[in-house]
Amino acid sequence: MKEFLLRILTVIDEYRIHLERSEYALFFYAAILIFGLLNCILGYRLIRFWMMLAGFAGGAVVGYLFAGQFGITAEKTALIAAVLTGVVIAVITFFAFRAGLFLAGSVFVASIAVILIHPTTSAMFFLCLLLGAIFGFLILKFTREMLIVVTALFGGVLCGLSLARILDVSETTYGLLLAALFTMLSIVIQLLINKPEYEEEYPEEPTEDTPSDEYYDDRYDDPRRY
Repeated sequence: MKEFLLRILTVIDEYRIHLERSEYALFFYAAILIFGLLNCILGYRLIRFWMMLAGFAGGAVVGYLFAGQFGITAEKTALIAAVLTGVVIAVITFFAFRAGLFLAGSVFVASIAVILIHPTTSAMFFLCLLLGAIFGFLILKFTREMLIVVTALFGGVLCGLSLARILDVSETTYGLLLAALFTMLSIVIQLLINKPEYEEEYPEEPTEDTPSDEYYDDRYDDPRRY
């Protein structure tokens, strides 16, 4: 599993270095900047798309890991299992929103925990799954807030690092500062344009011109008053 992930990271890094040395580097970072800005503003409203990507990525990692746990050593078979698992979870996350939120968040965080912890025992692997489940329940409990923060962080990092590359300044200083600035602005903007929807609407208090059963006086039914 570790060798597989290192191989993917190596290929990505080699492609990045090759792209930076080409004449299309500026256009590439400009496209990333636009993509990051779109995510900063509309990240919460594009959540189904991000759920599919997160579900596919996390499902592929978990599928590849399970293939190794079941003794599948053939590289092509393990890759097929990873892709199929990722596709299944991506489809589930798209059509079942609440279940998809829990599943995509849990699988994605669990896969990150597997990458960072690299469990070698069943107890450590269970800990990774437990961390994923906790994050999934937090998303269900605080759906709007959690999704806005996650999408704002993702978009802010993309905007900050890509803008630092375009301006040809240091990524570790100016890039991170720009990323933090974009993230905070994104959180504020998304909180303003994505108001919480209240399921219960409170009725307006009736006035003299709008009678209501709650404020109705049955003395008006007495015919002797007329």
